[in-house]
Amino acid sequence: KPIILASTLTLFLGKFTLINAYNGEDLTDNNIYQIETTQSKGDYYKEVGTKLDVEATAYTGDTITSTGTTPKWGTIAVDPKVIPYGTKIYIPCFDEVFVAEDCGSAIKGNKIDIFMDNEKSMNDWGRQNIEIYLLDDNVQI
Repeated sequence: KPIILASTLTLFLGKFTLINAYNGEDLTDNNIYQIETTQSKGDYYKEVGTKLDVEATAYTGDTITSTGTTPKWGTIAVDPKVIPYGTKIYIPCFDEVFVAEDCGSAIKGNKIDIFMDNEKSMNDWGRQNIEIYLLDDNVQI
């Protein structure tokens, strides 16, 4: 007779408990289990993040950010009154998480400036209206 397991899962965070449905025995540490999910990271970030519609431009160059870091792919400039420095931001059109580390004189309100690796990428991006998701500190990336 097969053992049917009832499970309590937090799949994306990698934490789970497996309980034998017949006798309540905790089987979590007894075996290695393969767990599959159809939820993508992007879907998870959208579920737990706070959606914000923004106007996004791009910048490039050899500078230092307003937080003292060297900008790289994954750095964005924000209005710190709207998005605090250090905030992790999921940008669906790139399917990546960026970090708010810079600001700019033209970046006010719901505007962001995405650091690009080169001038061609910056020019190709131009100005776009996109959705982003602000992630809480407790969200694992």
